[in-house]
Amino acid sequence: MKKFFLLAAMAGVALTGCVKTESEVAVKSDSNRIVFDNPVVSSVTRALIPDAVYPTNESFSVFAQHENEGQSTLYMSDVKASYDGGTNSWIPEGNYYWPKQGTLSFAAYSPAEAKGDVFTSVTWDAASGFVISGFNAETNNDATKLYDLMYSDYAEGKTKGDQLANNPDYYGVQLKFNHALSALIFKAQTKDDYANATIKITNIEVLNPVANGDLTTVNGDPSTASWTLGSDATSMSVTGIADAALTSTSTPQGNAMLMIPQAFDANVKVKITYTMQMDSGEPVTQTYDVALNTLNESDGASTTTHDGWDASRRYTYNIIIGLDEIHFAPTVEDWTDITVTGTIE
Repeated sequence: MKKFFLLAAMAGVALTGCVKTESEVAVKSDSNRIVFDNPVVSSVTRALIPDAVYPTNESFSVFAQHENEGQSTLYMSDVKASYDGGTNSWIPEGNYYWPKQGTLSFAAYSPAEAKGDVFTSVTWDAASGFVISGFNAETNNDATKLYDLMYSDYAEGKTKGDQLANNPDYYGVQLKFNHALSALIFKAQTKDDYANATIKITNIEVLNPVANGDLTTVNGDPSTASWTLGSDATSMSVTGIADAALTSTSTPQGNAMLMIPQAFDANVKVKITYTMQMDSGEPVTQTYDVALNTLNESDGASTTTHDGWDASRRYTYNIIIGLDEIHFAPTVEDWTDITVTGTIE
């Protein structure tokens, strides 16, 4: 008989890191061109971005509103900004420049490539915020995508002069990004070291989550961002699971799964498929599923029922597979004595 354990933990204190509020690299220029300093990534529970500094191989898309003497104009609309090694900053395509009068307010989403690939459209308004429509987590779960969808804080009322006055070592606009999704991380191990036994995870599937929805943000208040879920549940498998035997040391299984934040009931489950091969025998396939709301989660300070995924949280599920050795208890049926009559001559 197999024994199977699934534990859920919400990343918290043990995974904390220093979130910096400004770039470490000075950027100087005499140009009036708008550039962005090294953005930072908020929240101590990060998804795929490995640390608090925005990766240089990533691009984001920017909106900017110009305000001057009561006039309000959309100055930048969905403009892609990419890293430039020469200035160590992110530069918008088309080279935008600071207006001589008035202020600019900025907001961005990341990555720029996600639009049209994993969500259908985006709008932004300086009086409200972003509406990112038609996001599909199932499409995003493709190993070639896995976009860590983020939106920035609202950088309001900026001028080039203000940037220099606030910090003479920097002139680029500072942006801080917030994770819009939940990240699911799966790890697995055997309960003990089993001689002559090979156990391999072949599939991890999340059953019945809602994978499509629309994101609405509020300028100036990232904590009020919310998702409107679609109506269709689906099933999603972890990508990139290696054909590797488990040991008694916990190891990651495949890629992170990025999910739309949502509450769930007993219909949302994790289904694990694995093979067991004993010594020289043929491998046999085993499956097990568990309702996620039967698990608990911990953020390092408290433990609660695991009944949903929240934005910017990275959830680690620890799968532990235990085996019961087969033992034999032989018995022998007693003889039945038969007496044969007659004479043998």
